[in-house]
Amino acid sequence: MIWIGTSGWVYKHWIGCFYPHDLKQKHWLSHYALHFPTVEINRSFYSLPTQDNFRSWANQAGFHHGFQFATKASRYPPHLKRLKEPEEPLALTLYAAEELWPHI
Repeated sequence: MIWIGTSGWVYKHWIGCFYPHDLKQKHWLSHYALHFPTVEINRSFYSLPTQDNFRSWANQAGFHHGFQFATKASRYPPHLKRLKEPEEPLALTLYAAEELWPHI
């Protein structure tokens, strides 16, 4: 199985060529999920989204044809802590991302 998607969905330069001009940004992910089966959540690399963030994204994507999220792991354990004591950051990420379980 090959999944085709992009790294994110919030790109203003997509207005007019992918997103309709009159589509509000809060509906971009829903629109995206109608056209692609997956998207990478790039934000999680830089800062951990909350459970509310993940829940909102899951609700926006709905269950369009088995839509899947690829959540990028945090840079904190490998880049900042050099993989020392990764258990807590990993547990926090998995806990926050629980809202995506139907989509990953």
